[in-house]
Amino acid sequence: MKITDYEEKKKRGAEGFPIEYYFVTSSHFRYIMQLHWHKEFELIHILAGKLRVFLNNVEYTAVSGDIVFVSSHTLHRAEPLDCVYECIVFDLNLLRDSSNGKINEYLVPIMAGNAELEPFLKPESSPLYESARKLFKVMCDEEPFYELSVCGILFDIFYHLFAEGRISKSNDASRGHRRKSIATLIDWIEKNYTDKITLGKMSELCGFNEKYLCRIFREFTGETPTEYINRRRIERAAFEMAVNRKNVTEAAYESGFNELSHFSRTFKKYKGISPREFCREILKGDNENA
Repeated sequence: MKITDYEEKKKRGAEGFPIEYYFVTSSHFRYIMQLHWHKEFELIHILAGKLRVFLNNVEYTAVSGDIVFVSSHTLHRAEPLDCVYECIVFDLNLLRDSSNGKINEYLVPIMAGNAELEPFLKPESSPLYESARKLFKVMCDEEPFYELSVCGILFDIFYHLFAEGRISKSNDASRGHRRKSIATLIDWIEKNYTDKITLGKMSELCGFNEKYLCRIFREFTGETPTEYINRRRIERAAFEMAVNRKNVTEAAYESGFNELSHFSRTFKKYKGISPREFCREILKGDNENA
């Protein structure tokens, strides 16, 4: 089986209208945006607080009013700081399917991940910013016939992105290939991280030798594959203990650890406290809220 067989296939929106709106507060189950990627284009609008956004391991700090553009195939994650934000994720086929060949010529490089995008837009009185703000409002309100308005606004946004020089063809095809390989590997890890995963297996799936894989994985994520897997397992274990009220042993084994001592050391490395201290904090919170 090839690594590309694990590509994300989540559908957005309704059939024939592949676009989805998300309103995210601290109570949202995906408040902290874990590292992921998708073929779709994404806009993130900060409503309050701050959001640390990482795009292919490049950090941006967005504050209230800022809009972040996330192009197709971009590895991204986000850490909110007392933040409220909204997202729109859409398949560019929404525009391709209702346009002619010349429009496709503009959009295909973006869909293939072969275009560079200037991602950060500060609040300003500009046609691009106003169009992006309007898109969020229309998607949030969903008034009758809003779908017609959405398509018009999206075309307007991409016109301004090109007209203002915010989209350009990538001059580094090899970097694009490396990014796609790491992105699809992360998808595979997400589906298999609770099982035993070896560096050799990941290298085999990607077609890279182990040393090269570690280097380019760090290039796009800031971590080695082993560090990334351990972090993902710890997040799963913390979720099992906090939400599903699993004990330390159950959480360790269900998240992919085979030794409790290794689990405890790794948990403390990433969370700053031991698993048992973590559980005590949860119980303390329950008692305070009772």
